[in-house]
Amino acid sequence: QPSIEDYDITLMATDAAFDGDVIARNIISTEVILVASPAYLQRRGTPQVPADLARHDFLRMKTPGAPTRVLHLFQTARPELQVDLELEPLIWANHPDTLLRAAIDGAGVTATTVGLVASQLASGTLVRVLSPWITGRFTLYAALPSRKFLPQRTQVFLDHLTEHTRAGVALALAGCAA
Repeated sequence: QPSIEDYDITLMATDAAFDGDVIARNIISTEVILVASPAYLQRRGTPQVPADLARHDFLRMKTPGAPTRVLHLFQTARPELQVDLELEPLIWANHPDTLLRAAIDGAGVTATTVGLVASQLASGTLVRVLSPWITGRFTLYAALPSRKFLPQRTQVFLDHLTEHTRAGVALALAGCAA
């Protein structure tokens, strides 16, 4: 694994439990939401409560160390509301693009970060289901080799990346009335 010091910027996507000893700038913190294609929802119906997911095709990311069949759902505004569901995924994948393509093609419901599906939510290719329930939070950091001597080109790029990413997620959230 390359060292952070070897690059001007190293992008790191982490979950809420991350506590690294690195110099990093928060690009965006986003929620992991449930999405499906309009065609899938028309064919199978839209889940109204978390328990409805048991009657739907679920597309799941294979994450090392994570429970394989348990989906944990909660609400940010009401942390006392939490649900653990045991689901048998229709598709397991180790890459989010595979799950997104399957969801877009109408294969089922998947969990992903708002940032990854911002453009699909804004265009209506995917729609959010079970709002305001989420399955987690992720933060994208730009790790830097040093706080000192940050080249101007790196600062300009970081500012652009942060502004563009946050604007895309805000647009997506507004579009799906999250």
